[in-house]
Amino acid sequence: MRILYIIVFLLCLSAKTFASFEVGAGSNTFTGGRFVPSLHLGYSQSDNVYTFSSTGIRNSYYYQSSYLAAYYKSWKAGTLWSGEMNSGFGGAVGYSVRSFKDEGATATEKTVSDFIVGPSLRMNLVFGFFYVNMAITFGLKKLENHISGLTFQDVESLSLGVHF
Repeated sequence: MRILYIIVFLLCLSAKTFASFEVGAGSNTFTGGRFVPSLHLGYSQSDNVYTFSSTGIRNSYYYQSSYLAAYYKSWKAGTLWSGEMNSGFGGAVGYSVRSFKDEGATATEKTVSDFIVGPSLRMNLVFGFFYVNMAITFGLKKLENHISGLTFQDVESLSLGVHF
């Protein structure tokens, strides 16, 4: 374990950055337009970016939990408002489960889950240690009939956080 700490310490002293991390909060459209905070985590190494986001809500009658994992090939797109802009293209996988309980003595709980997969685009604007991240996933659900039923589900997300 000490060797791992030494390696991490030496990487932090290096003049060249080998990897970066993102931790932030924001919102995404998994919750159907309601503003529900989400957690955003990101890890990038060279031109490979891996992200994960999670959002959820719960009250007496309703709950929803949603997760989205993505991979991007990234490139530097220039500067905007004196910040470094990075763009990326890749793919994402998302899973969401929600349940609603109707009022009344015979209330039953109905649970529905969705699974999406599809291409994803990302724009990340970094101002020193602060970042703004926007991403969209063009998700396909129910893959067996997505063309005839047009069962697409796009997931847009916006997050703000720290970049180190």
